Parts: sequence; structure tokens; C-alpha cells
Amino acid sequence: MALLQVTDPGWVVPVWRHPVRWGRLVTSRAGQVCEAIGFPRVVATPQRRESHHAKGEINPGSLVKAGLYAMEVHNPPAGSGPAESWWAGMSGAAVLCQGLLLGVVTQDTDGFNSRRLVAVPITTVITDPGFAALVSRHCGRVPVVEPVELVGLAEPVVVADSPAGLLRAEVALTPFRDRPEFDELQRWCEGLEWSSIRLVVGPGGQGKTRLARQLTAHLAGRGWAALMLAERAGVEHVAVLAQVRVPTLVVVDYAEGRADQFEAVLNALGQAEAKVRLLLLARAAGAWRSERVDPSPLLEPLADDRIVVELGPLEPTASGREQAWSQALTALATGLNELDGAHDQQQGVDWAGVAGQLPIPVLDGPGHRTILAVQMDALAHLLQAGDPISGTDGRAERVLMAHESRYWTRVANRFGVMVSPATRECLVAIATLWGATDAAQAHQLLSAVLPGTGAEALTTIAEWLAALYHDGQRY
Repeated sequence: MALLQVTDPGWVVPVWRHPVRWGRLVTSRAGQVCEAIGFPRVVATPQRRESHHAKGEINPGSLVKAGLYAMEVHNPPAGSGPAESWWAGMSGAAVLCQGLLLGVVTQDTDGFNSRRLVAVPITTVITDPGFAALVSRHCGRVPVVEPVELVGLAEPVVVADSPAGLLRAEVALTPFRDRPEFDELQRWCEGLEWSSIRLVVGPGGQGKTRLARQLTAHLAGRGWAALMLAERAGVEHVAVLAQVRVPTLVVVDYAEGRADQFEAVLNALGQAEAKVRLLLLARAAGAWRSERVDPSPLLEPLADDRIVVELGPLEPTASGREQAWSQALTALATGLNELDGAHDQQQGVDWAGVAGQLPIPVLDGPGHRTILAVQMDALAHLLQAGDPISGTDGRAERVLMAHESRYWTRVANRFGVMVSPATRECLVAIATLWGATDAAQAHQLLSAVLPGTGAEALTTIAEWLAALYHDGQRY
């Protein structure tokens, strides 16, 4: 297997909205649907080597000793060729499962009448430091292997749509700054217990979600199945956790409002034949842990104060905040450049150059107590230096809101949405608070808040709102 890099100076690097995602199988569930597109001999003609879209499934119990994946193909060639396999040329095709790159096709084994292709798992190479460094340099982040069978349970992978989106913990643009709680949680995961729970508490903006995401990425690199549990995951979906066969970490963010999921998660994890960890994130360790209409023995550990980890300020000193501010500024400049290339942002700003000339402000006020506040301040200074907006009074949240409003306007103009700035702001707030699962529900919501508006105009407004922020869960 080889990782190829294009070095031709005339090569135009494509801009991908969604980078490659890597995966592996982590349960014993048979029939994992997969696909691969390659250029096998069977569809070759004298004029060209055509492509073939192979569809099939993988049964994790096959080729376990060899450490390979066996793709049982549903649409194979009719039979073997006279001298060589009709599959010749398919080698190197990427095997995708649930949208994740699972492996690479290497051979057509004898005895299966062309109905089986063997693939080398991507985990064979992705742990190689040279491979990871090259991917990181060109994709902007270290490759993380995701558990294929748990994709439906996980919070979706998101990309930044707007300047403020660069601050989202899910985007993880700014460098992670080490903290003692990370080491504590790592030791907890490495403990000998088969099953264990921890609750991390701290105020908003303190870095709980980023800490948890850093932990999941770290453990994924060490062979764990690690995920942030989606709020939409129901009992029937959570059941797959009972079949994990590798160490598994499940993170539940905003745990104080999601108690209805806990029993199903704990029940499934309790059946797994692997080490499992449940990490809860909340702003406070309050009564939500013990006061329930229907108490369950499975939930009793939640009320134990020994599971609580208090998350302190990430940077309690001025020098630490200044260093974090500078690091964030550099990373955010890179992020703004990428937004300029992919979205309707201000073109032609040398954000790295702007960042290099900004002095570090005084960061000792009450508004800089959390790491999010420090990063917001860095982004606000950067935006105002490179693409200023007047009338914001200099406060970071007002600066960011003004630039988000500019983004809303640019996209609205592209869609031909003609509403006042005040109405535009209200519509974004409504879409954020209520949301819609599909276009029909969005139309119903907008009909209620914009009575008398024609169907065509409502459709246009719905499409504009849907285009603003993508989270993979809502329309």
C-alpha cells in the first residue's frame, strides 16, 4: 500500500468541503454494507480502462487471523478470466463503509468464483508516523479512525461555515492546550475496571467538550472505539454498543438534559465483552443525577460524588492566556483563509499577515476567564483588523455577531432572500432554537412565523437557512 503525493507545480489542489474520514470495524455484527470503485480488467476496452462500482458486505469474523477484510461482492464478474483474474486492476480501490475509508483492495482470492475481494485495513498504515504526518500536513488535522458500526450514534463531523464556526469544539481548529484533567481521564480509561463512569463539570466555555474530543481522538489512536453520543440516538440504535469487541469510550455532552439515554447506554455497555467507559459532561453535578420519576438500579452510580471531575480554568495566569491567545490567532487566521476559499467571505485578505501584526491585548479582566472567551477575543481582533465593521463597541461577542450577520446577508443575497436585517436575525434565531428535520417541517415552521408569505418565498427562505450552518442532523 502506498500514499501518493502530487508534486506537479501545475497541480491545482482541490478544495474539499468534507475531508476524508477513516474507519474500522469494532463489533462482531455481520453484513456491514460496503463499496469500492476501481478499474478492473473485466470492463477494460481497447479505448479505455473503465471503472466498476463494486457493492458488497463485510463479515468481521472472516480472515481474523490474517488481519484482513473479506468483501463479499454482490455484483462480481461472471467468472475467472482465461489467464488472470477479471478483477486485475481493481487493486488500490478504496473500500468505503458508512462513508468511512475502511481499507484498500489488494487481491482476488481463489475459491470464491470472483465473489470475494480482500482488503488491507486502513489501520495497518494510518498508525505509521510518516503516513499520519503527511495526511496531517495536507488535510490540516491528524487522521482519526472512527468506529464504522457506531457512526449512526455519533455526533456528526462538522466543518466551519462562518467565522464564529471556527470556534466550535467540534471543528477543533485551535491547538489543544494540555491540562491535568486530561491526564486524570486518561488514567481512568487505562484502569483495570471493565466498566466505569466519570462526570466532568464546569461552566460554559471552560473547555469540557474540547477536552472530551481530545480524549476520544487520543484513544482512537490507541485502538479504542470512541465517540460523542448524538442526542438523536434512540434506544434501538444504542443497542449496538452491546456488541463492541474493542475498548470503548462513549461521551454524552450536556448530560443534565439527556438522562433518558443513560439507562439504554449503561444497559448496552454492561453487555459488552470489552472494557467500556462512559464520560458525562455537564455544567453542574446537580439534582438531575438522582431525582427521577422511575429510578433504575443501573443509574445509581450517577449519584456517587466520587465520579465527579471538577474542570478548573485552563489558563489561570495572564501569561498562559496570552500564549493561548497567540496560538488561537495563528490557527484562526488559517481557518479564515480556508473559509475565504470555500464560502462567501471577504476575498483577498492576507489573514496570516494580519495576525502577524496584531499585538497581544491585556487579558486580565473578568471577560477572559474561560478559554472560549480568550479565543473569541482573538477572533474578534483578527476580524476587525482584516475586515472591520463599525458600531460593535469592541466587545468580542458583538464583533462576532456583526460578522455572522454579514455572512447571513451574503448567503441571503445569493438566494435572493429579501427581508429586513431585523427579520433576518429573528429567522436565524428561530431556525437555531426550533430547527427542522426536513424541508416540509421547515416550511411549516416558517409559515407560522411569517404569515401571509407566499409558498415560493418560504421555500427560498428555508433553503437559505438550511445553507447557513450544517450539522448533519437537521435540515
